[in-house]
Amino acid sequence: MIVALVRAFGWQHKLERGNLNIQELAQLEQMDRSYMGKIIRLTCLAPDIVESILAGLQPRDLTLKDLIRNTIPVDWNEQRKMFGFRQE
Repeated sequence: MIVALVRAFGWQHKLERGNLNIQELAQLEQMDRSYMGKIIRLTCLAPDIVESILAGLQPRDLTLKDLIRNTIPVDWNEQRKMFGFRQE
């Protein structure tokens, strides 16, 4: 999950600062565009969820597949509930 988060934020940064769209970036990175889009969505996770994952403190049964298989809610409390994090 850590590698996916690092990639997500790196790709998002490239999209924001460059003149590339996701299709062009996917070709440049030799990555499937659909998969890249799913990974980039991880940048929408609540900051505390990202920090927990980077620290290895995410719920034990949470997997990358869980994160990319579902639509990530915009509301951070809904994210916490969906992915098994403590509510603030």
